Amino acid sequence: MSAACAVRTAGQCNTAGNVNVGERAYNVGGLCGGGGYRDGTISDSSSSCSVIGGDDCSGLGGLCGSSYFSWMKWTTMKEYTSITISDSFATGDVTGGDRSFELGGLCGINYRKFTGDGEVLISNSYAIGDVTGGSGSEDLGGLWRGSWKTVI
Repeated sequence: MSAACAVRTAGQCNTAGNVNVGERAYNVGGLCGGGGYRDGTISDSSSSCSVIGGDDCSGLGGLCGSSYFSWMKWTTMKEYTSITISDSFATGDVTGGDRSFELGGLCGINYRKFTGDGEVLISNSYAIGDVTGGSGSEDLGGLWRGSWKTVI
């Protein structure tokens, strides 16, 4: 199973199983990789996938890997990106190898472009899996890794 899609709208989606990625993987989630494609929405969705990354991974999440458009497009995007995650949950574990960062139970990376007015809105959503990283890992969170302009 691979979760490397960018999502504009996902509703009533459910996934189960394992997502295993190698070293240096980024933006990987149990449901989708990126969840912030121009005002994206994830609602009434769940993932029971365990997301397992190798060393030097970033943006791993139980439901979505990131809440902004895409790492490659991030630096060139001129308009804001907002995402709403509502009535959704993740129950699988999120595990990163050594030196992994930005791992979260629900969403790995939740932030907008440094310039612009995008935001992340999370409501009626939760994560109950364990979030762990290997030696030298940082920026781990049970629900989300951390963010700029996130409303919960």
